[in-house]
Amino acid sequence: MRGKDNPRQIPPVVILSLLLLITLSVGLMTTRIFQTRRSEMPPLRPEGLIPERLSRRGLTHELLANIQGMFDKRANALIKGEPGAIRDIYSAGGGNGNNKALEHEMRRIRYVTAWAAKRGFRFTGSDVYLQIRDIETRGDVILLDVWQSLNLRYTNPGYTHMGVGGQGKGAGQSEGSSGSGSDAFGIRTRHKLELVRAGDGKWLIRKDEYTDPLGEDTLVPEVAPAMSQTSTPPAEPTRPAVPTVPATSNVPTMPVRSLAMAASPIIKISPTSMATIPTAASSSLPTSMAPEMPVAARRGRRGRGGVVYDRRAAVAYANKYCGVKTRDGKRFGYNPRYKDYTDLGGDCTNFISQVLGDREGGRLPMDDIWYYDFTSGDNGKGSSAWTETEPFRDYLLASGIARCLARGDYYSVTRQTREFPRGAINELREGDLIAYEEKGDIQHFAVVVGRDSAGYTLVNSHTADRYRVPWDLGWDKRTIFWLLKVS
Repeated sequence: MRGKDNPRQIPPVVILSLLLLITLSVGLMTTRIFQTRRSEMPPLRPEGLIPERLSRRGLTHELLANIQGMFDKRANALIKGEPGAIRDIYSAGGGNGNNKALEHEMRRIRYVTAWAAKRGFRFTGSDVYLQIRDIETRGDVILLDVWQSLNLRYTNPGYTHMGVGGQGKGAGQSEGSSGSGSDAFGIRTRHKLELVRAGDGKWLIRKDEYTDPLGEDTLVPEVAPAMSQTSTPPAEPTRPAVPTVPATSNVPTMPVRSLAMAASPIIKISPTSMATIPTAASSSLPTSMAPEMPVAARRGRRGRGGVVYDRRAAVAYANKYCGVKTRDGKRFGYNPRYKDYTDLGGDCTNFISQVLGDREGGRLPMDDIWYYDFTSGDNGKGSSAWTETEPFRDYLLASGIARCLARGDYYSVTRQTREFPRGAINELREGDLIAYEEKGDIQHFAVVVGRDSAGYTLVNSHTADRYRVPWDLGWDKRTIFWLLKVS
């Protein structure tokens, strides 16, 4: 007769110790994975783990799936150009039945559809990644802090730009591009979302506040894309393709801000015409700062004195820290060494200064005017010339770090001229800058990071966050573009 098995017994204290160790390890891993420090918090999926902090505050898998479905539906309506397809995810709104969030989203879809038609773009797909930053439940109302990374895939077979071809994959195309005309770009938006429960128990969007990179012009309620250069401008139907004014002519002796906005000509900046550009002695930059400009620093940034602008590193920095998630597993977020100015007036200029001057980026040296003080408070503090649009523009031009290649509306900076046979926009290289002017004020800065497979110029920026986005997407036909060549 076979004897009964008598396995070796494990002491209970050992089992308890192992269980305790496993519990602590899982807790530490979860805390690290779902940390909320800055923008490195990973996206959440309905089928994935929900951080305990958010779970305690009311975030369930069902609610997360609902939220993901809302953003997916909006993305699908955007690429298909169907604004009416999103009505059923919004509440009726106020007493008059209007919902401002719905109206904004429908305007956004109409704008992007019109822009794509004018540029010959066709959207082919989208990917949505969500970060649930915070949640507060109030009965039938839920308040959410949601960050969305939206990737849009596209082709542009209808776009030709004076024979400017796309660059090779890796240099001119987005990650995941096939090299055969398929490209992608990404944007990240920070949403203050308010959901309300309808009578049937379904959650609907009542409010959604965010800075929209696909409708950036904050001074124009209904943003309209500019015409392509193959179209005839309605304001100037007889405008010649090549200007009759000699290329060497000086800029008119009037303040830059008094130049015509709707149909401004290309402006070639020459050394003799710098008086028309705000300098260190202008009202935008205190005159007391002018003598403090180090001569060695000025020369160095123009390629002398041993200082050379590292364009390749600048673009790599812009891609790494743009904040947009572009694929599963890719690390994304802002550089934690710097303060995030998004809620302090905007982070676009702070980011471009980092691109130019950080040790991982272009490595241009700081000076007494343009600098970031890492010893000041939490995450340091940047100077006005480092963080504010107009002082930064003034500093770039007055110091010689950059020169204004051209300034004008979309038609002006893309048309063929004797000076720019391919259009001024195509003279920009990776690492050059574009400033965006609305009603006389610089509102935004972006850095050129390459071209897509058809040769369209692409930019990165913060506030709102962009990764390899077409340079004029989101801006109005009245926007004035400053094309800045970094020396």
